[in-house]
Amino acid sequence: MKKGEIYFNREVDFLTAQTSQYVKMGIVQEERKSEDRKKEHQTGNPREITIETRIEDTPDALGLESTLHNRFNARRIYGEWFLLDSQEIENIKLVGLRLRDEQISNLPYYEKMVIANELLSNGLTRDASQEEKALAERASQLTGEISILEARKSITRSALLQSIDLHTTEITGILSIDKSKESTSFNKAKFIADHPEISQQYQKVKPAKMTANYSATYKMTLNRISKEINEEVKALPKELHDSRITNQAIDRSPELEVLHANYLEYDREIEILRWELTFIEWKIKSSIYNYEKVVDLATWKRTLSPISSELDVEAVKKHHPALYDAYMETKPGKWSVHINPFRPYPINAFSLNEFYSECIETV
Repeated sequence: MKKGEIYFNREVDFLTAQTSQYVKMGIVQEERKSEDRKKEHQTGNPREITIETRIEDTPDALGLESTLHNRFNARRIYGEWFLLDSQEIENIKLVGLRLRDEQISNLPYYEKMVIANELLSNGLTRDASQEEKALAERASQLTGEISILEARKSITRSALLQSIDLHTTEITGILSIDKSKESTSFNKAKFIADHPEISQQYQKVKPAKMTANYSATYKMTLNRISKEINEEVKALPKELHDSRITNQAIDRSPELEVLHANYLEYDREIEILRWELTFIEWKIKSSIYNYEKVVDLATWKRTLSPISSELDVEAVKKHHPALYDAYMETKPGKWSVHINPFRPYPINAFSLNEFYSECIETV
């Protein structure tokens, strides 16, 4: 977590003095100021960068920026650029100030949680207090609602993918399907099995490491919330991309734009719920502190692994280069689907007035 500020930048044409309709919502962290970032944006830009306003003294600037981007994705055109008028900027700033104040009020719980995360759990179990039970009940509601929304998001994603054939790798402005490059890696397990004596010769110390395993009793799974939706998700067709043979883009249709809008709306709703859930979990973890288990709440086991040894792969590479090369394996690239978290196409393709007002009202 790094402190900082959120800035809202506009562009003004030097020749016509016309103000752009686009606004960049970004961050600066630690000791940097929005003016510093403004100068960087100005370099090479034929339009004048102006700072419309900012949200200062934010404990977690990146977290606040991310939630604002997602909450107002109805007006997000590309990257950090939004289509906003001056009044809408002020409305978003008011939301941001309220969220910043929530960060500040919950900061003591975060700081105590960070300390607790570095403590070995004491191995003890205790009962949950009434306050902890109330937190767990609300967390249970939130995780259940998130599970439903994540499921509907998966169903919408599947509908988008089913709308294209195996020749298509892009829906303009909505999604793209890419394949990563081949990668190579050293098969350490096979090398150790085939050459145990050499493996013993080239060992290095593996230092002790703190591991933390947090298991929440209150977390609600999709199957517990809705067996019907859970079955619908399980029945979704598998994504088979390996047989894609051409790179072909298709144009959007109004139906695909609606699916995309629904997908982003689920993102927005999930973000709002996760924001609240994050603060609740800060409170729960700070309350558990160094206990290992709190009944009906969570188990938070923190242990320190013993000092051990492991194969020094770099030493093998240096002293036995030919043998090292023999255990290098090539892995094929993997297909990945990227659905745009913004709309780089005219947003008046569907109604946004009610959609945008919901963003303000919900927060």
